[in-house]
Amino acid sequence: QKELDAISLERLKDNADAFCDDFCKALKDSIQGSIIAPANSYGETLEQENLAAGSFADIQGCPMSVSERTWEHLLQAEVGNTQHRLYGGSQYHRALREFNLATRCLRLPTITEDEIANAA
Repeated sequence: QKELDAISLERLKDNADAFCDDFCKALKDSIQGSIIAPANSYGETLEQENLAAGSFADIQGCPMSVSERTWEHLLQAEVGNTQHRLYGGSQYHRALREFNLATRCLRLPTITEDEIANAA
């Protein structure tokens, strides 16, 4: 009888609701960049992010309009926290700042009128 009570519909619903609440709270905290989890374990520097996911400076067929040295300087000045291990919301916002910088520094490919006409 004890085992049947443990798997009753009401108890299962209560456990599922509690799990959902805990999960949503943890997700909210991680997106906001809380410091509950240790950054040493979960955070990434910008270099680690670039090794794992790729860098805007390494896009083939779309070269940078600035030198690599200038790109590194701009990363330090405009993106910031490049050497800090960030995660969650802080890491997300750093990625957005890096993307914003890249959109201003990437050289766009030349598109001919023929290519435009053929795309329609």
